[in-house]
Amino acid sequence: MQLFRKNPEILARYQERYIHVMVDEFQDTNMVQYELIKQVGAKYRNICVVGDPDQSIYSWRAADLRNILSFEHDYPDAKVVLLEQNYRSTKKHPGNGFQRHFGESEAESQDAVDGERPGGTDGGGGSLHRAGRGTVCGA
Repeated sequence: MQLFRKNPEILARYQERYIHVMVDEFQDTNMVQYELIKQVGAKYRNICVVGDPDQSIYSWRAADLRNILSFEHDYPDAKVVLLEQNYRSTKKHPGNGFQRHFGESEAESQDAVDGERPGGTDGGGGSLHRAGRGTVCGA
């Protein structure tokens, strides 16, 4: 971050190179990573982050859940899209054979393809946040 503060021309070069910034697993970013995202994305504000606050597992390596919780505050014009269905395990998911290959029975595999997991959960959740103008991005 010191590099950008001391050399605004370098920051400007990165801002021109990365007109769109997409961050997956945003709930696992730390404060320095979030600051980098904000600085690089500041010029065009085409920032898209995907994350699920309930899936934050990297606090031991300085991941800060406050990043995803404060995104809407930092970007009040952000559009939030809730992803309330698990699209990884739908009937159209091509991974059915892969799942069966690694030890699931055909019935267990079909349940997974139908969007069900043992215990009755589909594992869905999360949200997509987009700040600023420009191209709409998705997950």
